[in-house]
Amino acid sequence: MMEADENTRRHRHSGATGNTATVRVFANLVGTDVVFTHDWKSNGGKAQDPPIEFKNKSGNWDMDFEFHDATGLGLEFMANAQDAMWVRQGSGCPNGKGNGGQITFGGNPSSSKLSVTDDNRNAACDLHFMLRFTDGSDTYEYDPIIKNGGSS
Repeated sequence: MMEADENTRRHRHSGATGNTATVRVFANLVGTDVVFTHDWKSNGGKAQDPPIEFKNKSGNWDMDFEFHDATGLGLEFMANAQDAMWVRQGSGCPNGKGNGGQITFGGNPSSSKLSVTDDNRNAACDLHFMLRFTDGSDTYEYDPIIKNGGSS
């Protein structure tokens, strides 16, 4: 499995700027509600609070979303990458599949990891995205933002 991950990362970086971001997504049960949060770090730096911000026109960003489920519900990413992450450029949360014109999916996710590339070479924009998880019967959604043109 590690070899396949390494090959995917090498392939994703070919011709890219070498920018990487790791986003850790956490799910907890508070009463009967599933509550999500995340932190992120770029190019191996220190973990930061949301939102995810990349400098304008800083090139491709290879992003790994690592999911940590502490709910006891057995949550995992949806099996298909385009079901696991919906993206919309501009304002408002996405209400269906899409890549926002910026995201390339790096293959289908594992239960706890989704890899994508953010093509951050054009005008500054916000990418509203919905990460989607399942317990096998119900769907759970979390909707953070990527700011292409931010400060990192």
